[in-house]
Amino acid sequence: MAIYQIKENGQLAEMKPQSGDSAHALKQLLAENPSLLAGEQIDPFDPRRWLSIATQLPVTSTVYDQERGVVDHLFVDQDAMPTLVEVVTSSDHNFWELSIAKLLDYAAHGVSYWSISYLQDHFTAHWRNQGGDGEGVLKDFLAASLGADLVFDPDGKLFWQQLQENLRQGKIRLVLISDRIPAPLQQLVEFLNQQMDHAEVLAVEISQYASDSGKIIIPRLLGITPASEKKSISPRPGSQWDEAAFCQELQAREAIDSLVVAQRLIEWAKSRKLHFYWGKERIDGSFSVVLKQESGSYALLTVGMSRLFNDLKIQFGVPLTTAPFEQEEKRKELLQRFPTIQGMRIVEDAQSLTCFVSSRQAEAVLDRIFHALDWILHEILG
Repeated sequence: MAIYQIKENGQLAEMKPQSGDSAHALKQLLAENPSLLAGEQIDPFDPRRWLSIATQLPVTSTVYDQERGVVDHLFVDQDAMPTLVEVVTSSDHNFWELSIAKLLDYAAHGVSYWSISYLQDHFTAHWRNQGGDGEGVLKDFLAASLGADLVFDPDGKLFWQQLQENLRQGKIRLVLISDRIPAPLQQLVEFLNQQMDHAEVLAVEISQYASDSGKIIIPRLLGITPASEKKSISPRPGSQWDEAAFCQELQAREAIDSLVVAQRLIEWAKSRKLHFYWGKERIDGSFSVVLKQESGSYALLTVGMSRLFNDLKIQFGVPLTTAPFEQEEKRKELLQRFPTIQGMRIVEDAQSLTCFVSSRQAEAVLDRIFHALDWILHEILG
C-alpha cells in the first residue's frame, strides 16, 4: 500500500515504510502518546480514554512470593478497567509466543497480587517522577472523561474502588503492542479473546511511514471478533429505552442497589401520575419524570446510568420561573427542604434550582427526597 503526503506546493511525497523502532523506543512512544492504544477502535461509540498508572510495574507471585517480571505499562480507561500492555518488536526472537505467555502470566498474578494501595503508591510515584501531581492528573482525567459526573467522585475514591472491583472480577484488558502482527499471532489473539469470559486480549500493530518532511504513525487494532464483542455491555442500537429494559440492564450489570433506587423512583412517579420520557442512548439508559401543565412542562427528576460507578446519576429540582418559586422566600424554603448529603451539589441560576446526586448517596435519604418532591408538587399545583 502506497501512502503519500501532500506538500505545501501541492506535490506528493511518498511515505516510505520505516523499520521498526527498538522496544525501548516503542515503549517511550506509547508512554508519551497513549492514544496509540487505539481506544476509538476498541469502542467506536464510546472511545476509550487512557490514564497511565505505572510503567515497569512489578508483578509478584502470591504463591512463591517471587517477582514474575514487570508489566511495561499499566493503563486504566474511563470505566476503571485495567489495561496491561506488553511492547515488543518483530526483531525479537519468538517475540509473539513469549509476549502472549508473559501477558497471561502477569494477568494471572497481578490480579491477585496488586492491591489498590499498591497501585496508588506506584501511580503517585510514576507521576512524581515526571514532575506531575498524581491527584491532579486523576482529577483532570475524570473531568475530561466524565464531565459533570466528576461531582459524584471529587477525590477519585469511587474510581479506585471500581478499579479494585474490576481486578477482583478479572475484568482486565491485555494488549500486545508491536511493529508487526503476523497472521498466526492475530489468530491466537482472536482465539484467546473469544474464549475468555471477562478479560479482553488485543493486539495493536504500530506502522510507521516517513518522508523528508515528516512521519506518520498508524495504529491498527486486532483481536476483536463478533463473538468477543458480546463481552461488552450490550448496546441498544438506536431503540428507545423503557422501564423493563432499564431495569433489566441494571440487573445485567449486577447493580442491585441502583436497581432498587430506580424502582422506587419509578413507583413514586407513577403514583403521582407524572409523565415519563425515556432516553434513546445506545449504552447508558436514562429517563425523565415530567410534570405537564397548561403553562408548560418541566422535568422534576432525571435519572441516568453511569457505567464507571455501576451507579445512577440523579438530578431533581424546579424551574424558578414557575409560581410560587419566583418568590425569594419560597426559594429559601425549597433549599431547606433538600436533604443534606455529603457530595451532593446544588446549582442555582436565574432559571432553575437543581440538585445533583448519585444513587449511592441518595439511597439512605430517599424518603427525604420524596418528601421534598412532594412538597414541590404541592406548591406548584396548589
